[in-house]
Amino acid sequence: MSLLDKIIEKMKDVSLPGSLVLELDDKKIFIDENGQVSQQDADADCVLSLSSDTLESIINGSLDAMSAYFSGELKVTGDMGVAMTLSKYLKN
Repeated sequence: MSLLDKIIEKMKDVSLPGSLVLELDDKKIFIDENGQVSQQDADADCVLSLSSDTLESIINGSLDAMSAYFSGELKVTGDMGVAMTLSKYLKN
């Protein structure tokens, strides 16, 4: 399963307090307030910048999002509340 497919699966029936963009290596993934995932380049309330490997580790549970943030592997710009809500849904 691709990383994009994993994100789509995790975001089913999810509601976020705002939109966000995942900036991964050479691509961007947009997630709206209703959990709809696309690869459009759009403005968002929150931007998370991280590598694909770091996101994979967060999704599979081998890395905590807060640990990634404090170690500098994850950078957050904008509404931190959106980022924290997303982290709950991305965990296994």
